[in-house]
Amino acid sequence: MSGDPEDATVAHDAPVRAGGSTVGDGGRTVRDRAARRRHGVWTPRAQRRLDQLLVTMGVALAAHAVWVKVHTQRSGWEAGTTTTTGVLFLLAGVIRLRVAPTRMTGRLMIAVAVAAFAEDLQLNPHPWVHTLGIAMRTASNGPLTHLVLAFPYGRVFGRAARMVTVTAYAMSVAS
Repeated sequence: MSGDPEDATVAHDAPVRAGGSTVGDGGRTVRDRAARRRHGVWTPRAQRRLDQLLVTMGVALAAHAVWVKVHTQRSGWEAGTTTTTGVLFLLAGVIRLRVAPTRMTGRLMIAVAVAAFAEDLQLNPHPWVHTLGIAMRTASNGPLTHLVLAFPYGRVFGRAARMVTVTAYAMSVAS
């Protein structure tokens, strides 16, 4: 023991399971929880909630995009292609999350769909929503670049690829 409070394990009088974890701590030792906090690893429950939130946002923005495109009488080709692209990214992301929930590829696909539908906010006739949409007109560039460079593992490898990803996100925010 180094004397660091995060390196402490369980108290001697606490009931201990096989593997060194205390009863009622979810199967993790104090050291494991500290490592999760230090390294920023999400718990499975938090990941599921984030996934549910992303999918809900995607569905809500998809419904809004369809409603706006129908009510503003956009051409069928434009409305169909952009909406279909977003829906396909959303469905592919959900399927990928079910197949491999630990990889980021599914979340990136859902983020691309949410960003693509967020770009459609600029079509809304209400001034404040239209203004928000104008600010998000290139929102999908960052997540799409990240997805392309991180596919299929969900991680971007290499310094040059990371720089391109950071630049794409910066350009999405700046423009």
